[in-house]
Amino acid sequence: MSEPTACAQGIEDGGLILNGHAYGLCPGYPGLAEIWLYQSTTGTFTTGKKLPAPGVRVVDGVSFFIDALPQSACDYPSLELNATSPGVSDEHNLGFGGCTTGKLVPINESQGIWQLPAGHWTQNFS
Repeated sequence: MSEPTACAQGIEDGGLILNGHAYGLCPGYPGLAEIWLYQSTTGTFTTGKKLPAPGVRVVDGVSFFIDALPQSACDYPSLELNATSPGVSDEHNLGFGGCTTGKLVPINESQGIWQLPAGHWTQNFS
């Protein structure tokens, strides 16, 4: 993994190597973020059954998290990820593609809303 940037822009310069394949990382959240993870429906911002939240660590002023799901991503057609950090919230809906044993499950649909007021999310967005 490359070193994270030394600013609150995120750690998008980081990466993950898994079984010889490189994967990029999304930007982090400024400050300590609180994360909620739910089963969902692809293409919506609905929250279903709540899943355990990943552990969050602050690296160079931004929140960063990678964690395993309770079950294979193949068992979740869609997940809703809501996050809030000091002053701002966002939400992401991730729809997963087909599964192949021993491979990462691809995200084939996603949508997100950024810069929501802290602690606020929407169920519908047009």
